[in-house]
Amino acid sequence: MRSSLALAAVLCFGGVAFAQQQNPLSYEAVAKAKAGQWAEYTMSMKGQPQTVKMKYAIVEKSAKSIALEVDSQTPIGPVLMHMTFEPSGPEAWKLVKARMKMGPSTQDMPAAALSQGGFKKAETPGKLIGTEEIKTAVGSFSCKHYQKVTPKEAGGSTIDLWMNDKVLPTGLVKMADSRGAEALLTATGNDAKAKMDMTGAAPTANIPGMSGEPASAPSGASSAPKTEKPEKSEKPAKK
Repeated sequence: MRSSLALAAVLCFGGVAFAQQQNPLSYEAVAKAKAGQWAEYTMSMKGQPQTVKMKYAIVEKSAKSIALEVDSQTPIGPVLMHMTFEPSGPEAWKLVKARMKMGPSTQDMPAAALSQGGFKKAETPGKLIGTEEIKTAVGSFSCKHYQKVTPKEAGGSTIDLWMNDKVLPTGLVKMADSRGAEALLTATGNDAKAKMDMTGAAPTANIPGMSGEPASAPSGASSAPKTEKPEKSEKPAKK
């Protein structure tokens, strides 16, 4: 379904992935990047004709704060995520605020999810498999190939990442999920501007994934509690 493709892009490769520590950001790439630099990826799903365009952009950067936006163009409309990071020690950045806009709905990421986000210099995105050459629309890159298996509560899939710190601002060249999703670098630039208004609090919404809970109950499941029939009490027969 078209909506499944859009949600996969957001949940697997968008801002929520950062909160689940599955982020594709390279500390070195972010350190080299300047405000305005962006990298665009095309995501496809196995068996799906539609694709999703995702642009990762540094829209603000200083010694005290980095603002990153992920702008996704999906078959059901645009999805925008704005993330603000602040220093956490000399070689780490923590996620302090994240806001997502999906159609008319806007929602802030809860504090419990924020506490798990961020990136560190000493952190790797998974187990190093080796070095491979990856061809893209903007050239070929010698990449470090990493692999990690996510826990069952985060999907239980295997994620492969091909990284090169020369690709600014993320360091990501290619990303693939064992469930059939793949994202490949297709364009870069340096003219990005912030699109999200971060003033004030976002109105309450129910955007899938932002609360860390599924958007709806599994197919065939009932939300109504089960009621048990009272047991019949048998009285002894009168003689």
